[in-house]
Amino acid sequence: MNLQYFPMDRQLCQIEIESFGYTMRDIRYKWNEGPNSVGVSNEVSLPQFKVLGHKQRASEISLTTGNYSRLACEIQFVRSMGYYLIQIYIPSGLIVIISWVSFWLNRTATPARVQLGVTTVLTMTTLMSSTNAALPKISYVKSIDVYLGTCFIMVFASLLEYATVGYLAKRIQMRMNRFMAIQKMLEQKKFVNGGQDGGGGHAPKQAVSKMTKISNNFYDYLKKINFDKKNRRKFVIGCWLST
Repeated sequence: MNLQYFPMDRQLCQIEIESFGYTMRDIRYKWNEGPNSVGVSNEVSLPQFKVLGHKQRASEISLTTGNYSRLACEIQFVRSMGYYLIQIYIPSGLIVIISWVSFWLNRTATPARVQLGVTTVLTMTTLMSSTNAALPKISYVKSIDVYLGTCFIMVFASLLEYATVGYLAKRIQMRMNRFMAIQKMLEQKKFVNGGQDGGGGHAPKQAVSKMTKISNNFYDYLKKINFDKKNRRKFVIGCWLST
């Protein structure tokens, strides 16, 4: 049997009638009724297969011991998809859809998202193991392996997506905290420099207000761009030199 397209495969069953003790000089086989010699009863049914059709032929086989007469009948079967559709395809599709529910959960709902992702991954693993356990041990890839492998990748990717989002959110929060600390330090330094320069009592407030506006503008700008370490160092050095 070729299970490469399992469970959407078709199998061919061959029945051969031949005598190896008598050559064609002694015996010759033929179909009595020609193409209508073989028929399939409508009452015959199989739980996993359906009969597509059949064909018959008569041939002569040449061997080292002589020529022999042979009758052959080929019956073609197609596998029924009902069982595999209910037990494998629909459940695996629903598991993938359930894993997508985590996309609509709040990013801070860590226990719910992690539990949902791990549960769907383990369920897909169990489904794949039980499916392969009921099949013959073959070395090539089957059609159902491709489908279940794709479902497993999609389920695992949803779990990996949450881990990636959590990591990036943590990095963004760390950058924002560092920038806020730098902004606060620059405001304090500007306030001290404004007080040392003298002038009216309103000069420090004006300096602080102006610096606050500039810092807020830079803060809004840095939130929109990728503020990596190299650019952040340049920004900090530039701010210190400007003061």
